[in-house]
Amino acid sequence: MLENVGLAPERKSLLPPMTLTQAIEKASEEAPPDVETKIRAVGTLALSFFGDVPVSILSHDQCVDFLEFVWGMPKNWGQLHGKNRFESVGNGCDPQQIKHDADESDKAIVADVVADMTLTIPEKRFRLVQELRPRLTDGYLFVQRDMFNRIVRSALGGAVAGRDVDDENRVVPSHKQLRRKLNKWHKEAKTECGLPTRISRPKRRRSWALEHLVKLFLSPIYTGTSSPKQRWRKAKAQRRQIFRDALYWVPLFMVSLGVRPEEILQLKLKNVRFRDKVLCIFLGEDEDEHMKTEQSRRILPIPQLILDLGFREWVVGKIKSGETWAFPDVDPSEADGRRSHNFGKRMRTLLGHLELRFNDEDVYAMRRTLSSKLLALKVETGVRQRILGHLEGTTVDRHYSDDGLQDLKDLLDAVDYGLKVGRVRLFGFPIIVGCSTPVLPSIDVLISLTAHGEVSALRLNDPETDENIFGARVEGKPLPKELEAKQLPIMSAQEIATRVLALQMDYSFTLPTCEASTASFEHLLIHGDMPAHRPTENETADSEETDGKKTDAEAEGHSQPTWARIDLNETIGIDGKFRIGDTAICAFPLKRRSQELTSPRPGLVVSVRLLSGRRYLDIAHGAPAGDGRPAPHKFTLTQSEQLNAALLRRPTVFDLKRRILIAEDDARFLHRRLGSLAASARKRLGESMHFVGDVSPQPVAEQKAGRTTTQVVQRAGKVIRKPTPL
Repeated sequence: MLENVGLAPERKSLLPPMTLTQAIEKASEEAPPDVETKIRAVGTLALSFFGDVPVSILSHDQCVDFLEFVWGMPKNWGQLHGKNRFESVGNGCDPQQIKHDADESDKAIVADVVADMTLTIPEKRFRLVQELRPRLTDGYLFVQRDMFNRIVRSALGGAVAGRDVDDENRVVPSHKQLRRKLNKWHKEAKTECGLPTRISRPKRRRSWALEHLVKLFLSPIYTGTSSPKQRWRKAKAQRRQIFRDALYWVPLFMVSLGVRPEEILQLKLKNVRFRDKVLCIFLGEDEDEHMKTEQSRRILPIPQLILDLGFREWVVGKIKSGETWAFPDVDPSEADGRRSHNFGKRMRTLLGHLELRFNDEDVYAMRRTLSSKLLALKVETGVRQRILGHLEGTTVDRHYSDDGLQDLKDLLDAVDYGLKVGRVRLFGFPIIVGCSTPVLPSIDVLISLTAHGEVSALRLNDPETDENIFGARVEGKPLPKELEAKQLPIMSAQEIATRVLALQMDYSFTLPTCEASTASFEHLLIHGDMPAHRPTENETADSEETDGKKTDAEAEGHSQPTWARIDLNETIGIDGKFRIGDTAICAFPLKRRSQELTSPRPGLVVSVRLLSGRRYLDIAHGAPAGDGRPAPHKFTLTQSEQLNAALLRRPTVFDLKRRILIAEDDARFLHRRLGSLAASARKRLGESMHFVGDVSPQPVAEQKAGRTTTQVVQRAGKVIRKPTPL
């Protein structure tokens, strides 16, 4: 037949057309496991929309209609299969039916809201945003489009579905065509008065909390691990190993330079160069590098933090060993040749073991962290975008050219995370030895929601011990489902919010991964009264300097009295609340059994814990400092400014390994509060505690049983009686 019409017979022309099911199977076999899952999900939608038809009959318009169908699917449609650990069969949900039910429900909601004449337009829009069912986001639609294009290409080849195909010859619309269609669909998804009939809730990223960054950079990845494959494992002092590879350097580059993971992972050693006396990295210098946009090709100075950690020497060593890539340990993905995908999987696993895996603070959010820091430093928008690779070329020239690299480096170095770099005899290169920024202890926020998305109960737990620090049920709200929450006391919303706001002064909150729970928790806090402003160490020092009156002891040339002159009847602390870094007068138990307590001496509060509703202080033992060099686990105060702030009369050394745990209200052991560490000393304390190790304080009993007296009991003697004869 082909010869009759003048066409040469070809083998592929004689093959039967490939059906959609066959194309899905073929595309799935050729894809990596994680991509295969996405292909099969799109394949399920395609089979529901088209049926199992030959792929060759699909037209461009039909594919556009299919993508509009995908765009309208509910966000959680893939979770409605009904399968769980008890039921493996499921309910066989039909995507067409799921979308139809969601559309009908949304139509009824829109009609009800529009017809309500008592609501203003903003109130109607708010109700629709709250009540409409979320659909797939625009960004995820492009992912679905790429997966569907793989299916079509597996059946028809690259002639109609390849990257180099002109738009007019495509079966599956290109990204540019799809973007134009999205603009049209968004306009159609509004009522005549401009109210939305469709909503989506994209993922929100936030900058990493300082506490989480410090926890990452003081983890075994940077201080020493026992296993190259399990970097989260701690090692003993003499067996520590630090592996300086992608897992080590890339997070540092992201938070200090704001680069994308893919940009730094494909860095070649030859693209680390000196330009205008500044060591720089050239991103996108070679044509084979995957860059998000043309504006991503830029030259950036290396921040001082990375230079202090020995990055230049590390690069020189790799060049001498014949390496080409900076991070050859991360292989490109088989799907698209990008390295960031494989790196992201490894990093997420690592963060999970370090208990740093949060829904809104992912690997990519590290880049956002630098942007927020630069914004806080009032760096111009154009400069921030130039660093992040967002600007058009002409706009870049108006802010910074390559000749201003030193100025750009000064801006980057102004971003300070408090990380301190030093040398340890065990390693032949500099490492992170501590953090000078005071970091608050973490606390987990657990929320119970009502059917209307309001907070019904709240619990604040210690992430390490799971001890409940504070918890309450909201007055007037339904009983929560969780058993632990049902047993909580009932309080008003104002009382709960006020207590939580006060705790935020002493703890760093780890918010729920659920966005609805986080939003409800943050809204609850508006009912509370803000706590009084707590002066910082600098403000406290300034106020002390401006105070005109001096005590008699100061007039004699001495600071405030220490343990030598103690009034045991004085009150404990300020409002009975001790804080980390406070000095106090304590009676430490002696190790010898012959004596019970020592004479009162200074102690240093290194931690505050809440156990069973009571506050306990972890206090280090203090003693007069000697002339010799103190051991690494001993914290010394010798300078006059530090002694004055702590209200100590003589140089004092605190043994951070000899500590006791006592109740804050136990006047038998805890006599009174003295002062508090100055800012510089407080930073040193944080570094010292990190290297002390996992040392638990010795609990001190509140009431010790008295000595038991020896009692002699005189027992009656035994009497042998002869049996009476019968």
